[in-house]
Amino acid sequence: MFLLMLFTLVYSFQCSPGCPDGCITQFTCTGECKAEYDNDRSCNNCRFNNPYLDTSDVYITNGTDCILSTNKIIKADGSWLPPEESLTEVYLNQPIKVRIDQYSYVDYGFCSKEKKYNLGQWFKLRADSITTDHFLIVITKENNTDYELTSAVTESQRGQRKNCYGYTVMPEEKKYYRHQIPNILRDNITDLKYYYIFLRTKDYAFADFHLEIAEQEGRLGRVLREFNQSDITPLAIDLDKKISWDIDFADVAITGAPACIPQTYMELAIHTRNRRKRAIRTTCVQA
Repeated sequence: MFLLMLFTLVYSFQCSPGCPDGCITQFTCTGECKAEYDNDRSCNNCRFNNPYLDTSDVYITNGTDCILSTNKIIKADGSWLPPEESLTEVYLNQPIKVRIDQYSYVDYGFCSKEKKYNLGQWFKLRADSITTDHFLIVITKENNTDYELTSAVTESQRGQRKNCYGYTVMPEEKKYYRHQIPNILRDNITDLKYYYIFLRTKDYAFADFHLEIAEQEGRLGRVLREFNQSDITPLAIDLDKKISWDIDFADVAITGAPACIPQTYMELAIHTRNRRKRAIRTTCVQA
């Protein structure tokens, strides 16, 4: 008597959410991808969004799946700014409540890091309304704070080449945030000019927060690290010794011009050295 034993080997493949009929190998779909995905058989990327098409349809990710939205801002040929009806004007010391949800505009910003469509809101601020050398973009989250919020600011005007003047990220754990911006247009206002602000969330996240614009005279330096003599002495004894730490410049929220190159605006990180009870302030920069 022969006992015939049959063994069935079952393989489990990792499969993208865009595969409706399963996979034949790792990230290779059996058939075509879902309509919201690029039909490249991996079904891992959202369908390509052509920014030059006059359609409000856009495909964005929520971190897991690709979703179709019909709220993409349609811009004029060659323009990086949305039409006026898509801009909300903000005024000094007048807080407004902002909601970003599934009904919000979908767009991408003017900074090099802003090449992907996200839920967001556009704002404009009259430059001649600011009398101080800096202004603050103040954000206070409401209720749910479990989302990342990005703030991008430009002094470029409609019809000009876009410039990423200020860029910062408000982490999920932060409820209150200030983005400090130098008033670069103050001495160059011959006609009506605006600052343009684009606030967006990440991965289809919804947000409720208050936005306020406030004046600020002088730069408010948020000191990230203070060096005492106990830090400096070991470095003087051993010239090969180093002190290292990571700085997330997007989290610093200070845009400004360092003393050594005052004509160039960068993201700034400030640290001090205490020497005989006198603080010597130095600046670390990133273009």
